[in-house]
Amino acid sequence: MIEALDGNDNGISQYPSELTPAYKESTNLPARVGSLNPWWNQNFSDAEVDARFHEATLLTGSELTSRIRFLGLSWLPARAIVSAAFDTSDLASRILVLEQACPWKEHLMDVERERGIPEEGNILYMLYPDETGGSWRVQCVGKNSGGFENRKSLPESWRGHRDDTLSEISKIPGCVFVHASG
Repeated sequence: MIEALDGNDNGISQYPSELTPAYKESTNLPARVGSLNPWWNQNFSDAEVDARFHEATLLTGSELTSRIRFLGLSWLPARAIVSAAFDTSDLASRILVLEQACPWKEHLMDVERERGIPEEGNILYMLYPDETGGSWRVQCVGKNSGGFENRKSLPESWRGHRDDTLSEISKIPGCVFVHASG
């Protein structure tokens, strides 16, 4: 959050200057704070500017508090779950079993690096209970964070199938669905 705000405040572009953005970002925090300034045809008195500055401090304070709450109550606990799974999973299988569903993608590669997992031993699949508690999910690990290419996709013959058809093809009872991308 701080890096993005500082970069914006100092005129540092998020991407190379030769790229043209597909749209103008007008909902980020700097844009929202900027929109609190008086318009060209509004009152610019010290009292009005001070009132709007106060409104901006409330907005940014709320954003900061929200981000800190997220990091402490969601991000860090998810990281702990991912890290703990390395202690309880059979790493030779290259499948990491999480004790509960959590946002793991942001943490996996960092924890692999921290634990010195060589590339040829990187985790290929995440296995975790469904949020509803009724079944389990398997998810392929991406080659990089944010990308769509998997380290190893599920078998092509499974892709796009569901329910009994998938269970028959995979020889795994109770299957629900495999995404077409694997």
